[in-house]
Amino acid sequence: MSDIFISYKREEQDNARTLATALEQLGWLVRWPPIYQKNELDYEIARETAECIIALWSSRSVKSCFVKDDAAYAFDHDKLISVIIEEVKLPCRFAKIKTHQLINWDGSTDNQEFCNLAEDISKITGLPATQTHEREDLSVNNFRDQLKDGSQGPEMIIIPAGRFHMGDTWGNGLEREKPAHVVNFDKPFALSRYLITFEQYDIFAKNMNKRVPNNNSWEGEKQPVIDVSWDEAKSYEQTKRHYRLPSEAEWEYAASCGEKKEKWAGTSIETELGNYAWFDQNSGKRTHPVGMKKPNAFGLYDMSGNVWEWIDDCRDKEGDEAERRDGSVSQSNSGNCEPRVLRGGACDYGADSARSANRRLYIPDQCFPALNRNIYNLYGFRLACDLD
Repeated sequence: MSDIFISYKREEQDNARTLATALEQLGWLVRWPPIYQKNELDYEIARETAECIIALWSSRSVKSCFVKDDAAYAFDHDKLISVIIEEVKLPCRFAKIKTHQLINWDGSTDNQEFCNLAEDISKITGLPATQTHEREDLSVNNFRDQLKDGSQGPEMIIIPAGRFHMGDTWGNGLEREKPAHVVNFDKPFALSRYLITFEQYDIFAKNMNKRVPNNNSWEGEKQPVIDVSWDEAKSYEQTKRHYRLPSEAEWEYAASCGEKKEKWAGTSIETELGNYAWFDQNSGKRTHPVGMKKPNAFGLYDMSGNVWEWIDDCRDKEGDEAERRDGSVSQSNSGNCEPRVLRGGACDYGADSARSANRRLYIPDQCFPALNRNIYNLYGFRLACDLD
């Protein structure tokens, strides 16, 4: 679910990106799905769950059946905002409604017409959930920090303290998911609402002189970053707050919604999984932009499917330490921290791999051999942080 959905013609992708960036700077969650998704179910879900729909009108979009269909849907549901980016005659149905002119707009949030647009959006969606300044007040359930370069960090969701049964509680799990045991979280913690994207990771890589991951030719800034090793995921930190990878217990607790113990993130009914996850039955065996499916009850997206997520925990050869009762990160008894843990499944794996309790163990160096760092993989990550 998003605050704003932008409908546009292929040629106006740069305009859509500029507008989305400006609105995100004000704190709204914005979706502007790539054109190739217009015939896919996720596009319809994104459109129908948005609180406000912006139609970008140009000489091309006024002839587009897709844009006109999006505008008609929004008009019928009282959530249409019209934005003109070229001098153009609008379709008759929309000619008499209020329009905002952003012709030759440079993306400035100080522009008066943009300010008027933001005011009209707030009348439909309410005020933005987050602000452009650094958040220190954690009394609400989400926040964003300011990055060192002045831009905004990932949106973080506060996960409440509580207890849950970790591991195979359904009776059909693997041996490495057993025995099920109770984990108590005495304090809340935070997880990023979305998987870290290429857009976010590329900024980090360039600022820190790190390797830029291979996107497997799946272009799109909102695609979840892939081709990231455990060490690279572990090193991602750009804000004043200390960010880290989640522990296994934190990840599973958040994915399964605590004591609800949902089998997948968002549902326990397999026929509903396609509403929450990209997996081998609906993904076309490729990743998709973050946040296009429904979130789970904690407001977290893509916890099941899309890409595997690196976890901080260490697994040594002396035995599995999954039964940590306080939810903290498992450490090695022998000093040998291989293999590492992956969670959540991926777009080319089945529903069983996407289960909240499923654990994949992998030795990082097997995936990233020194002489061939371009091997394609579906390993990404999301961030966690403590709140004290």
